[in-house]
Amino acid sequence: MNPGRRTLCVLFALFMGVFLIASEGHSAKPIAKVSGFKGKVVVLSGTKFKDIKVGLPLMHGDRIQTKDGRAEIKFNDGAVLKVRPYASTMIQEREVKRGWWVFKTKKAVRRVTCFVGSLWFKSGKSKRKNYIQTPTAVCGLRGTTLDVMYDNLMMYIAPGADTSAADFVATGAAKTVQELFFDPGAAQKFAGDSNNYVALDSASASPGDKKLTLKATVLALTALINNPNIDPGEKAALEAARENAIGDLNKLLGPDEQVSTEPTPEDVKALEQDIGTPAWLDYLQEGSPSGNEPPPEGGGEGGG
Repeated sequence: MNPGRRTLCVLFALFMGVFLIASEGHSAKPIAKVSGFKGKVVVLSGTKFKDIKVGLPLMHGDRIQTKDGRAEIKFNDGAVLKVRPYASTMIQEREVKRGWWVFKTKKAVRRVTCFVGSLWFKSGKSKRKNYIQTPTAVCGLRGTTLDVMYDNLMMYIAPGADTSAADFVATGAAKTVQELFFDPGAAQKFAGDSNNYVALDSASASPGDKKLTLKATVLALTALINNPNIDPGEKAALEAARENAIGDLNKLLGPDEQVSTEPTPEDVKALEQDIGTPAWLDYLQEGSPSGNEPPPEGGGEGGG
C-alpha cells in the first residue's frame, strides 16, 4: 500500500473511532430532568428505580409513572411534559438516520409514550420532531401544546389555544376533542385496567426483583411493537430492545418459564398473569390512597 493511501486509511480509522466514542457519549447524556413533582411518582431507568427529586436527570427510555401524584419534566430544548395522576409514560430521544451509507442524513426525534392516563406536552425551541404515541395510535406534532389522554383503547387529543389542525397529524385509534376533563376516579380505573401500569407498579413495590422489572419492560415494548402505526425503523429498534430484554429475563427464569423472543399471545398472557404482588393487591383492595400520605422516602415535594 502506498504511503498516501496508508495515511488516508489511518486518518479514516481515527475519525471513525472518535465518531463512535462521541456517539456513545452523546447517547449516555440526560435528555431531560424532573422540574417539579408532588405525591407518589415512580421513575424507572433501565432496570433500576430512582428516587424522585427535583433536578433528577432523565435518560432515553426512562419511564415515569404516577399514583396519587404528578410530575413535570423539562427537556434540554425547553419542551415540557406534565404527567397527571395515575398515568404511565416513557420518554425517548435519538438520532434517526435516513438514506444510504455516507449519504445518510440524521433527524432528531423525540417520542413520548402514554401507556395510560393523561399528559400535557409543549414543544421546545429545537427543530426536533416530536411524536406522542400510545399502544394504539401515533401523533406527530410541531411547535405546539397538546393535552393527551389514553384510556387503554383510544387516544384523545385536545389541542392548545396556540395549536391549529395543521400542527399535528394522528394515525390509528385517535380522536380530537375540544378539551379534556381530568377525573381522578376514572384515571385510577384506567390505570388499574392497564397491564403496563400494573406491571410497573408491581415491580416498583419490589425494586430488587429484576424479573418483575424485566417483565414490565417486555410488556411495554410488546405493546408498542403491536401498534401498526409505529414507524418501521422505530419498530425494528423496539424489537431489538425487546429481544435483549427477553434474553436477560430468560437468564433469571427456570427452564419451564422461558419466554420466546417472538412472544405469542400465550406468552404475553402468561406475563400479564404473573405481575401481581401482595403490595399491589393490598393497594387495590384499600381503594384510593389518601392525599395526605407522605411522599416516598428520599423524595420530597417540588412545585409541579
